[in-house]
Amino acid sequence: MKRQLLIAARLLLVAIGVTVIALLVEWRTVAVIPAGSPGPDERIVDAPTAFAVTDTTPLGDGLVRAGFEGGDTAVVPAEWIRPGLLALLGDADPAWLAIAIAIAGFIYPLQTTRWWMLMRCRGIDATWRETLRLVMAGALCNFLLPGTEGGDVVKAWGVAAGSGRRIEAVMSVVVDRITGLLGLVLLAAIAGITADAAGMGTELGRWAGWTMFLLAITVALLFLVAGRGWIRIPDRLDRFGRGLPGRVVEAATAYAGHPRTVASATLLSLLVQTMLALVAGCGARSLGAPIELAVILVAMPLIFLAAAIPITWQGAGVMELAAIGILVGDGGATVNQIVGMLLLYRGIEFAWSLLGAVPVLRGGIRIHPDRMQGTADAEV
Repeated sequence: MKRQLLIAARLLLVAIGVTVIALLVEWRTVAVIPAGSPGPDERIVDAPTAFAVTDTTPLGDGLVRAGFEGGDTAVVPAEWIRPGLLALLGDADPAWLAIAIAIAGFIYPLQTTRWWMLMRCRGIDATWRETLRLVMAGALCNFLLPGTEGGDVVKAWGVAAGSGRRIEAVMSVVVDRITGLLGLVLLAAIAGITADAAGMGTELGRWAGWTMFLLAITVALLFLVAGRGWIRIPDRLDRFGRGLPGRVVEAATAYAGHPRTVASATLLSLLVQTMLALVAGCGARSLGAPIELAVILVAMPLIFLAAAIPITWQGAGVMELAAIGILVGDGGATVNQIVGMLLLYRGIEFAWSLLGAVPVLRGGIRIHPDRMQGTADAEV
């Protein structure tokens, strides 16, 4: 019963988030006439007013001839025109999209290398190719389960089944996730502090940069303390289950003897998160959003962290609201551009993750299928 209520609550949150986004988005192309300027009927508007546009004709020098509903026409600055969401996506710059797709193609091999390193240092026998196959399967499953951790469940099962080292296998997935989140934190910290030092920082960048820097230091210290066994889970807590904090402590303890591997995995995570942010940034540029690179590198980790909460599917509604709150006022982008950016980002990720459908459909997501078959034969 509790599980059904949880599923219902998640579905309700998805519905609310999507509904809010649908209401915020401009589905029709409009011209936003600023206060004090004449509208299509030549009347001066007292406040910024949106008028539905049926067609536009570029005239050069930053001007367009706009046809309005009702038959009126007027020559207006091009920046007054706000394309509808579908029209905006249809006019996306293919060059920026090609760059985004190319960058995304390097992400999965890097993620594979990171996890493969974490498994190898703990004695888990897996080839890089087998690991890549499971990473791609997990990427596909991320689109089928709430949050962005659904693929972790699949990866943990795929590497643990038949391995004979179930705890080590699951811990490798936990540490892989921890280093991934730490890469997010480091990216926001470095981008925010660097932009501030160069005189390009915004209030968001300064706040996020230094906050994330302190968080990264705190996480590193906690990992060190946990790895040395200085953090003890109370016996009373064991009665109720250790949960995520307990698994994190166990993972830190297990990997305390492999500091170089953990450091290398964290650096790979920083590179991966930078590339993910660049994919989103290229999507924004393809839609004409005036967002600086420094702002994208600070904002996207915060938006990704919002999506990491396993409430809605791929952070639907949550990511959009976070991105609108961060970028619309700060970067000067429109709501349509931000929502379109995230739609393109998810579409590119989904297109690459479809490669993971092959092992899923063939049932080959286990890294050690031969060992499982040997165990079954022995039981017979």
